[in-house]
Order: sequence, then structure tokens, then C-alpha cells
Amino acid sequence: MTSKPIVSTKNLLKRFKDQIAVNNVSLTVNPGDVYGFLGLNGAGKTTSLRLLMGLLRPDAGSISLFAANSQQGRRSAMARIGAMVESPSFYSHLSAAKNLELLGSLGGPLPQGRVEEVLDMVGLQGVGKKKAKHFSLGMKQRLAIGLALLSDPELVVLDEPANGLDPNGILEMRHLIRRLNEEQGTTFIVSSHLLYEIELMCNRIVILEKGRVLYEGPTEEFGRGGIPRYRITGANEEALERLLNQSEEVSQVKKATQGGITFQCQLENLPTVHRQIAGAELAIFTVEEEKVSLEEFFLERTGDNAMEAKS
Repeated sequence: MTSKPIVSTKNLLKRFKDQIAVNNVSLTVNPGDVYGFLGLNGAGKTTSLRLLMGLLRPDAGSISLFAANSQQGRRSAMARIGAMVESPSFYSHLSAAKNLELLGSLGGPLPQGRVEEVLDMVGLQGVGKKKAKHFSLGMKQRLAIGLALLSDPELVVLDEPANGLDPNGILEMRHLIRRLNEEQGTTFIVSSHLLYEIELMCNRIVILEKGRVLYEGPTEEFGRGGIPRYRITGANEEALERLLNQSEEVSQVKKATQGGITFQCQLENLPTVHRQIAGAELAIFTVEEEKVSLEEFFLERTGDNAMEAKS
């Protein structure tokens, strides 16, 4: 497998009439990544994926797939990609297995037993003979993911793969993606609104807002680079809160839902805060740095737009 990026975009731009859907987006997906696409509805996630898959043409910028930039090279690269970007459509009068056989053969002959293998992968073993018209939304979603996996691609692009799945199905989907990634080295791009699942599943993420990149990089570092946040507990937390609000070294003082007071403070200023607390003769029990969850980070970065989307 090549060590060069599998996907690389530079200053990608897409307009729809007067609206800019994707605005100067540059990102990199490396071999072996499980790469998460995050953003509110209308942030540009699906449009970006359609651009990557050649379903839309960019108005500006460049897209490289498997280091191929030319149109001919992109056509060859597409044979190495499986995708579920558009809403899946199947022949309702055909069985799950027949749908995979028919649609999968459009890309070339399928190895014997591959359909059954893929049905087993996505949890549809035993229902291969069931007609698609009798499938639930979750079963159709599994079948669509199976179609994306059918050619044993090096890169799999999934747009909201957990739609229609129950909690157990979501868990199985995460395990499937992680297993294929770890055992077969399959690279994934996953767009989802399930922040917790993305945090558990993806090693790298991009957060889009109004078509722009807010953050791109390792999942474990998404909350770093800003001012550290701490939680403090003590005998008199009301007095602690008042003192912290008066301190010039501290910002964003809040009561924590799990007890204690949270505040932001640069690491080099923390000893000063300790001295202020000691000088006020306030007894403290614990001071610990808090890891910002992906949900908190996402809501903080998307700000008022996230609140509007939730209302």
C-alpha cells in the first residue's frame, strides 16, 4: 500500500447559485485512517464527499485520489474505492443476494462466495434470499454498506452509515469498520452526526462549519491547542467560585454538573492560582485537568449554529 495520501484536496470550492457549499477546503486522508467528517446539517459534509467521488465537479481547487490528479488517473483510482454516499436504491423484487450479485457485477466479475461473505460481514447472514421490499430501513442500510464493501476496496466512503440502525446495529457497525481497518488495512471516510461514535471509531477528523474547515487533525488532539480546563473540588465551593471569578489568571468559571468548579487557566499560571487559594485559607480536595469531549469541542467551535440546529 502506498505511503502517499489516499485523498488530498486543496482549496476546494463548490457553489450552488449564490450559496457557497464548500469553501476553501483542504484535507488529507492517509492510508489506514478512519477519518471522520463532522458538521451540522448544511455544513458541507455530503457535498464534500460527492466532490471526492466525482458526483459533483468543484468550481475551484484540486482533488487527488491515490496520488492521481488527471481524469484518467482518477478513473483508475475509483476502481479502488467503495462508497455509500447517495441514498441506496435496490431492486425491490430481488433478494438481498441477487441485488448484490447484479449491482456488484457492474464493476466486473465477483469472486465465488463473495456475496455470502459480505452479507455475513454486515449482519445479514440468513436473509440473503429475502426480497429487498421487505427490508427495514436499517437492513437496507446494511445492504448498501455491503455493496460498498463488495469489491474489497482500499478506501470505503460512508455517508451516515448508522442511519436507521438500532443501538446494537450501531455498535456492530463500529466494530465492523474497526475490524476491517485493523485486520485488512482498509481506509475509511465516515460522515456522521453521532459524535460519540466518531470519537470512538476515528483516528482523525475534520469539522466543517458553513463549508469551511474548523479543525482537521488527530481525534486525540482535537481539544488541545487552547487553554487547558481544570475541575477543582473543595470544602467551600461557593467561596472557591467567587475567588476564581476574581482571579486575573482564570477564565470560564462554571459549576460542574458532576460537582466542583471548572475553570480555564494556562498551565504556567496554575501555581499562582494555588497560592491565591492557599492565601484565602480555602481547603481544596482535588484539582484535575479535564479532557474536552468531542461533543463539547464540537458545540464550542460551532457556537450559535449548533444551538440553532438543536432548537
